Amino acid sequence: REVSRLAAAGRWMASDRRHARGVAPRLNDALVACWSEGALYVSAGAEGDPCSGYTRRGAGRQVALLHLSSLKRQPAFSQLRIEGEAAASLAAARQITLTEHGLWWPLPSPNASSASEAAQHHQHAWLSGLASPDAAWFRLSSKGVRAYLLGLSARDAARRRRDAAGCARATS
Repeated sequence: REVSRLAAAGRWMASDRRHARGVAPRLNDALVACWSEGALYVSAGAEGDPCSGYTRRGAGRQVALLHLSSLKRQPAFSQLRIEGEAAASLAAARQITLTEHGLWWPLPSPNASSASEAAQHHQHAWLSGLASPDAAWFRLSSKGVRAYLLGLSARDAARRRRDAAGCARATS
């Protein structure tokens, strides 16, 4: 039912490729995709992290399918191993973000006596084929991950505006 609603709105699919007039499609290295609570979102030109609920220019676009034709060949995914503690943590995640560097998901907050203490210690996990085999996954500051995702989304939005402006000049 959700897929037919998205298809009717013309928003059923996204891709990991950039398409610009007169240029062969290539990997969109600024793509941010988020699976959250059973729904899939992509940044698609929005200047914000589709998982955070915060955007400066529009919201992430909900899609039913994300085609990974190029990304799956990049070392971050082609050499990805999901096993052990990382697999268990990923399986329990309610939200997973995908970028060209791998998979990111929030970790449960440790027992904290206050909300500010919990926010200070909030962490994300990062899993990537780019990491050495001895270090399968990492714990990172959620604040740093958020800054990284917002930077990627802003770069994607700027590229889309530049590509659109180039197409407009080429047709006039």
